[in-house]
Amino acid sequence: MRNIIVVVAVIAAGYLAYQNIFNALPDENMIFTLNNCELCDISKDLMDEYEIDYTEYNVEDSDANYELFKKYKGRGLPMLIIDGERIVPQDDTFLRIAFSGIFEPESRDVVVYTETGCGWCDKTLAFFKENDVEFTEYNIRESSEYRSEWKALGGVGVPFVMIGDIPIAGYSLKAYRAALKQLDLM
Repeated sequence: MRNIIVVVAVIAAGYLAYQNIFNALPDENMIFTLNNCELCDISKDLMDEYEIDYTEYNVEDSDANYELFKKYKGRGLPMLIIDGERIVPQDDTFLRIAFSGIFEPESRDVVVYTETGCGWCDKTLAFFKENDVEFTEYNIRESSEYRSEWKALGGVGVPFVMIGDIPIAGYSLKAYRAALKQLDLM
């Protein structure tokens, strides 16, 4: 029995060493992109906004860039490596959620922009209430100030939710949960 435990321990240690050596991400900040990729452009804009120095590797430009992408276990594009963390966003909302986990957000407030008679707005408000999340509701039909604020944030429909610095357009429990967890609000 003792020999089995020793063998298992040696195998586990070898596996962990292998993972650390061959799957380690670089310290360099990188972004792997494609041509004509809107989410790639948004990713680069966000990296610039957060003043992150990075190197871009367009996988369509060279075989070397593609091989580097595969080396770092690339599965989707764009793929960002920031401070040793891999980020493969599904869309710009989840990209912003990922960035909020890396950088301290300016705000931790939850604001929900709504309109009277909007069923999705009611469901959004119910979600926050059921999960004991403190929020502020602004009905954009009741105040020109709220409507202007909503437009300035990029609002084009309701519900429109700001969780910290993260704008979430529409009803998306998945996005709400991810943003709230990222900011330790849920």
